[in-house]
Amino acid sequence: MKIFHAIALSLAAFTLPVAFGACASNDPNGSSSGTTKPVCVVGQNSACLCASGDVGTKECLASEGQYTECRLGLNACPTGAPDSGPAAGPEEQCPGKAVGVGANATTIKGSLATAVAELKGESACAALEGNADHVYKLVSTATGALKIDQKGPYKAALYVRKGDCTGGKQLRCDPNGPASFSVNVVAGREYFLVVKGVGSSGAGDYELSLQVASGGFCGDGQVKDQEVCDDENNDAMDGCAAGCNEIEGIADSANSCPGQQVVIPVAKVVKVSNGNTTQSAKSTFNKSGISGCSTGSTNVNDRVYTVTPRKTGKLRVRQTAGDFNLALIGQDGCDPNATTTLGCASNCGSGQFPPACAEELLVNVTADKAYTVVVEGQGTSGNSGTYALEMSVE
Repeated sequence: MKIFHAIALSLAAFTLPVAFGACASNDPNGSSSGTTKPVCVVGQNSACLCASGDVGTKECLASEGQYTECRLGLNACPTGAPDSGPAAGPEEQCPGKAVGVGANATTIKGSLATAVAELKGESACAALEGNADHVYKLVSTATGALKIDQKGPYKAALYVRKGDCTGGKQLRCDPNGPASFSVNVVAGREYFLVVKGVGSSGAGDYELSLQVASGGFCGDGQVKDQEVCDDENNDAMDGCAAGCNEIEGIADSANSCPGQQVVIPVAKVVKVSNGNTTQSAKSTFNKSGISGCSTGSTNVNDRVYTVTPRKTGKLRVRQTAGDFNLALIGQDGCDPNATTTLGCASNCGSGQFPPACAEELLVNVTADKAYTVVVEGQGTSGNSGTYALEMSVE
């Protein structure tokens, strides 16, 4: 984005000379004011102001992000002076113009007629690269669904990222200028709304209304209702299923205390699937000294879960699948050296696992208190593999 009036001019309107002069500004990025460093897109023409007040153009060079001198058509500015002009608004470049959103509607108005292209979206929005854009940094005062309504005749394309203006995860893309759409937001976090030009002109005056309908959702980081986990996203196979309704895959937290989060709602059986004690696993627990519990040596990998039941009763952890001999250990806390073992299940014979034999752990638990469940291989360090579990409170 430019520090001058950023008027997107077509290459077809004039031809720049092949031999370029030095950059008109002392700033290597083409800025004469020093207040903002614009992004130089190689081969792109941008507006500049001659000392006479005439609007000229300069082109971004391939060398170190520098520009040609400011010119009027094929000719240099009448005085040969460098361009100078007011700094671009914050919506012209990342991180964007800060806008607070919440339960009350917020209005954003702008025009892409004098904007230039800088940002590139993903998926269908990637095709809009080269179209003029504005960017807004949104910070919500509420967690819930942020609805964005477009007003007026011109409908810009929109996409939303979280965390970072250019490389953050894209949450939503609407490349055709929709009337409205919604995206989930968490209070206090930063999101970036990019407004892109569409249509034959690629620019226009836009007006947006933004309002948050408060309410929790899977991905907000808070486990509630019938959710069993929430890792602040809707990705699959990362330890918490996309619907927050089962433990799917292995999270990094399962490698050490306090362990991977599991909440057991009332009257719900929680599935723990796609586990693997050999995939990036560590040896956190060594419980070979437990009476009547056949567990591995210090070299056996294990997985650690922090389990919070929503009611008081007996926690049942049952092995439903697997391809190796494992032990299930219940702990009152997650310090490997100073916690109380509540129970252990290691009853299957060597080489026996579902469907021939399944381990089952039963321990008494209190509602809303966190407990530790460890999955550890029996015997030697090579005794590890895949497993699946079901957890419930009776």
